[in-house]
Amino acid sequence: MRISKILVSGIVAGVAVAGSASAGTVVVDNFSAGSFNMTNSGAWSNYLNASILPLAGSNNTRSVGVAMSTNNFDGVTTSSASFTSSASGAATVSLASTWGGFGSATSAANLNFGRDGQTPNAGLSPSSVNLTSFTGLTVFGSGTAASTGTSQVTPTMRLILMLRDTANQSFQSDVAISAGAVGNLSFDFSTVSGVNMTSIRSIELQFNFQGGNFSGSGGGSNSLSYTLSSVQLVPTPGALALLGAAGLVGSRRRR
Repeated sequence: MRISKILVSGIVAGVAVAGSASAGTVVVDNFSAGSFNMTNSGAWSNYLNASILPLAGSNNTRSVGVAMSTNNFDGVTTSSASFTSSASGAATVSLASTWGGFGSATSAANLNFGRDGQTPNAGLSPSSVNLTSFTGLTVFGSGTAASTGTSQVTPTMRLILMLRDTANQSFQSDVAISAGAVGNLSFDFSTVSGVNMTSIRSIELQFNFQGGNFSGSGGGSNSLSYTLSSVQLVPTPGALALLGAAGLVGSRRRR
């Protein structure tokens, strides 16, 4: 019963504040201004935020982390990643890697809703939620991705979605990020397997690029900058119909 109340209240809240989203979506996070500013390699920072939907609960945590790794064979390899918030409340993730010769690097910036088992105090779990009433998740935002270099093996740039259930089973799905302008990115839950969708404890988003070997002395670079306005769940048509029926019943009672 408690889970259903969370989801119903989440749908109502999503309709009220969705903004750029389609009607009926559930807002997972709107990224409050000043909520995070992370640039440290391999570091995590927690922010208790019980208003995150649908993962409500006093122990719910939004956590942000950045990680960089390099595998340099020749020349100088640098890699960086960061998450920052602006005065408008948007969240910007920035990734960058440069090579002075043959080598590779990985940069990643992670944003977690709930507990993913990697953050500090992972023993505290948020309330689990049932996501079977949703068809997927959409990241609303925009940005740019670019890759340059000599004799380059094009790196993989992607946004990764990871769902983790209360039994610590996880599912990972990727959306490729092409060079050039990057818009809204969506995930389809119909492809999810190996995780209990009725008992989700966390949602993780990871911006990532890997590889990009360069030969010769020309080197090369990769860069990604993406500003998130919100992360939202998309209800199934059946869930929207129930919401509409509930609204009709409510209006009749008020009359």
